[in-house]
Amino acid sequence: MIESIISWLANAGVIAIIVASADAKRGYHIEKHPLLGFTLVIIIPTFLEAITQTLYGKAFLWWVLGL
Repeated sequence: MIESIISWLANAGVIAIIVASADAKRGYHIEKHPLLGFTLVIIIPTFLEAITQTLYGKAFLWWVLGL
């Protein structure tokens, strides 16, 4: 359970950094589109965790790192 939480937080953090970098560079103004921001930072990491947990029985981060 703790592995999934750590993995989800890492996924959400990485995606948030990527989104913020793209927003700063391109000027997308993602803060004006809360549903898009929610989808990118909350839904995608949750989806990744659910899929890898179902298919491989591991948290996403552990599956990606091969642990």
